[in-house]
Amino acid sequence: MIYYPTYGGDGMNWIGAATGWFGRTFLIDKEGNKDFIWTPENLGPVFGGINYSVSIDADGDYYMEGEVWAPNAGSDSFFVEIWRHKEDGTYEGYDFGSGSGYGQLTRADWRFEFAGVKYGVWCTIKVNHVDVYIKPQQSINPIVYHLNKGEYLVKITMREDGAKLSQFRFVKK
Repeated sequence: MIYYPTYGGDGMNWIGAATGWFGRTFLIDKEGNKDFIWTPENLGPVFGGINYSVSIDADGDYYMEGEVWAPNAGSDSFFVEIWRHKEDGTYEGYDFGSGSGYGQLTRADWRFEFAGVKYGVWCTIKVNHVDVYIKPQQSINPIVYHLNKGEYLVKITMREDGAKLSQFRFVKK
């Protein structure tokens, strides 16, 4: 199922995390009235991701925020990529790192612990990029995406098992 959100006066509509098309990384699950994607803990190495088509109706600066749940600091992150659909039918990865002095970066390490997550409860946080394995540490919190009007592919991939995502949206800065 492909979900095309519409832009409203105060931001884009929420995109249900269970509405994308995906590889074998994620399971779609439900707790109460909340649908979400996740990879159960201790599943072992898995590959692939889940993709969403998103339409941006106006040029501008946007944050991407999601409603997430994580049990602890060892299970609280995803990878996020944004690809612009070009007129020739190809995609171009959004480079958020060069403008921040880190060189080309197209895959964000969305780490909840640096975005104010509360463990064990659903909360809304903005996508960031924190790579603690590089010296000096890379940190963009939150990422501001400079998007042009058009069609985009958003890819979310597992970074740590146990993290859950219920929905996400782009909010104009």
